[in-house]
Amino acid sequence: MKFTNDFLYELLKLCFKKDDVIQICIQHLKYQYLPTEEIKKVFKAIVSYYNANAKRPSFGIISQQFQKSAECTEIISNIKKAELVDKEDMLKQLETYIKQAMFIDQYDMLGDLHNSNDKVKAYENGLEAI
Repeated sequence: MKFTNDFLYELLKLCFKKDDVIQICIQHLKYQYLPTEEIKKVFKAIVSYYNANAKRPSFGIISQQFQKSAECTEIISNIKKAELVDKEDMLKQLETYIKQAMFIDQYDMLGDLHNSNDKVKAYENGLEAI
């Protein structure tokens, strides 16, 4: 289960504009949820800049880091062009996605434990998830 590019462009644009959104994304948005390596690189650069400087980066600062990567430069351009959407709507959608992803991760882990004949551990982990 992955995010769509359009959703990510709008979410990452909010990261450039709102401190609380970037903080939420740093805390909850896992790299495994991102669809491409290039988007992962751009998000990592945003997070690294924010953590190092305690402020949001500009589009220019991030694009400068990727001047030799046409794919990353295109992603940054798409983020910049994305509509600035309602923060609350985006965060609700992000929360829904993360809950679904966590459920799928838990389900997969329990299935793996059960299939490896560790049914007791699978049952205990299942109870902890509830």
